[in-house]
Parts: sequence; structure tokens; C-alpha cells
Amino acid sequence: MTVRVVGVVVATLVATATLTSCSPQASSKNAAPSARPTLTALPDAQPAGADELRVLGTRPGRLGVTVLGTQASGDLDIATSHGSGTDLGTPRVGTLGDAGGRTLSYDTAPSRATQVTALSHNGRHRVWVETSSTTMDAFDWRVWSSDGSGRTLLGDSRRLTDSVARAVGETRPVIAGSTAYWAATDGRGSDVRQVVLGRDLDGRGEVRRLKDVELPASDGAHLLVLSSPRSQGRAGGGPAHVLSVDPETGSSDRVLTIPLDDGEQVNALAATSTHLSWVVAGDDGRSSLVVHDRATGDEQAVELHQPGLPTMSLQLTDTFAAWGNGSAPGDAGQYLLDLDDHDVWRLGDLPGFSVVHASDDTVAWAVEDERGDIEYRVARWVG
Repeated sequence: MTVRVVGVVVATLVATATLTSCSPQASSKNAAPSARPTLTALPDAQPAGADELRVLGTRPGRLGVTVLGTQASGDLDIATSHGSGTDLGTPRVGTLGDAGGRTLSYDTAPSRATQVTALSHNGRHRVWVETSSTTMDAFDWRVWSSDGSGRTLLGDSRRLTDSVARAVGETRPVIAGSTAYWAATDGRGSDVRQVVLGRDLDGRGEVRRLKDVELPASDGAHLLVLSSPRSQGRAGGGPAHVLSVDPETGSSDRVLTIPLDDGEQVNALAATSTHLSWVVAGDDGRSSLVVHDRATGDEQAVELHQPGLPTMSLQLTDTFAAWGNGSAPGDAGQYLLDLDDHDVWRLGDLPGFSVVHASDDTVAWAVEDERGDIEYRVARWVG
């Protein structure tokens, strides 16, 4: 099945949202013209085969191991712990490859029982989030950074925020330049608002606070965030704006505006230096994924047969977008959209565990083996 690329329509888009950061020099510019393309359904998406995937291996799921991502080499980013479910332990992050598992060396004591929920890495650093929460309505967090030896605490919700309500899209770290950013909430009672926090990877300097924005993403050099009616604390109505933030100066520019109909929200955002991708979800249970070419403004979109909740997974590289529904209801397929030929491929189907990980041209997803256990298939996308 082919997803049609639709040309842009000339239009003038005026930004109404602003970014509050630690820099007084924040600014905005006119967004590139864009248009919402016609959605294309994907019930008949075909499974990717040998012509598209070069299999790198299968990693069996292990008791006490949580898979958090993949590296370009095919190794999986993991966290190990003896705890499970509501019985948490003392986790340690590392990698799982053909030669087995390796964990980073750092002191884990003293530490309260936690689990690792998300991890990001660049060429040198890993940044991850630990929480003692096992519920969906509250989420305390600690954000750690490591260059392979020891670890540094970048932030603790008990010291930085008054709220432990879950952030839109979860608290997942991203790395832009030499700074780690993560989503959180702050405030009390009816005045709980979305914030994005950031700190240098080495833990130096103060924590940066970007108010009334959500869904942090990174293209490597810049932080991308969403300014929406929801993040601004408004009941609804109006467009959302993607803003690019310079980690060094804190200044911001508006990259594009996303038109939203009544009842729609942007629930996921991903970025590379060449593309942006987001998921628009409606209050009627319908959702769509859009990929935007940052050079041309061209967009391609796919109708998702799932509600597009903020807990879904969305990964973006320069060659493909990949997504899954997580544990939400609806289509449990794990998908890949080739950005060159615009075909949608179905990687697998795993109800309750529909997650895809990606890094460069490498993609990993969970499957169920013959015994009903979870294992991970890792492959290089060759298109």
C-alpha cells in the first residue's frame, strides 16, 4: 500500500502561542506553509520481508529485564532489576547483545526501590528515568545521566516540582546538544501545568524550566517542543505550534503550525534534522500520524486504527517512521513507514505490548515466541 505525498498549499499561519524559557531572547518566525493531506487507511499493510529487512538477530526476553530502546549496532538498551510488577527493586541500565548483557558501573546505594521507564542515548551519554510509581495517575521521577562510568543525578521531582501528575506523553528524556530534557508537570490543585525541564548532561549549572510546553523531542542539535491549547491551560480550540529551542541560548523559533479540529490533540512528537512527525488524536477515538519534510514542507499521513494515546510509541529516523500502540486498545500492529517510497509495512502484532524501537537504520520490536514468551527481533531497514 502506498501513502500519497501531498504538495503544500500556500497559506499564511500566524503563531499565537509563545515559549517561556530562561532566556529573555525567545522569538518566533513564520511557519512554512503546510496542508493536512488526505489520510490513508492501513488494514492491508503487508509484512516486511527479506527485501526490506536485514535481520541482525533475535534477543530473548529475560525475567527482570526491561527493553528501553535499540542502538544502531543492534544491541538493545535495557534495565535489569530483580523486582517486577508492584514489587520494585534496584535497577541498573546496560545493553543486551549477541554476547549477552552488560550493565553500567555505578553505585546504586542508597536508593529507594524503583523501575526504569525510559532511556535515551547519544554517542557518549545515556540518560534515563527512574520512578517508584506503579500507577497511571501519579509519577514521581529521578533523571540520571552516565558517560559509562558512574552516574549523575540531573533532577528529582521531589525537589523540582510540586506535582507528580503524569506529563503528556510520559516523562521520557531526550538529548539536544549537551543538554538532557524531559517532560514533567508542576503546580498544585487545579493549576497543574505542563513543563519541560533541562540540564547539562554532566549535571553542571541550574535546571532550565520551559513553561507551558509539552512533548519534548530532539533533532540532535535543537530541542523541539509543542505549544498547544492544552499546554497553555486552555480548555480547547485553536492550533498547536512546534517550537525549536537552542540549548545554548534558550531562544526559540516557531517551526510550523499544526491545525487542529475541535476535539483533537497532538499526543506524540518526534524529530530528526530532516523530518518531523506527530500524532493527532480526536475525542472520537480516531487518530492519524503525519510526517513533515522540513526542507520542502511536503507531508504524508497515515490513518491509525487505534486511539493515538500519549502512551503510544513513535520513533523517527531520516529514512522511516515507526510506531506501535503500546498497551492501549485498538490495532496492536507494529508499523514502519518508509519515507522514500511511502509504503507502510507491518512488522508484527503483539496486543498489550505493541512497541517499536529505532536508531539510525536499525529497528527492533517485540514478538511472542512459540512458548508464549516475549522476544525481540532486531533488523536493519534496507528498504
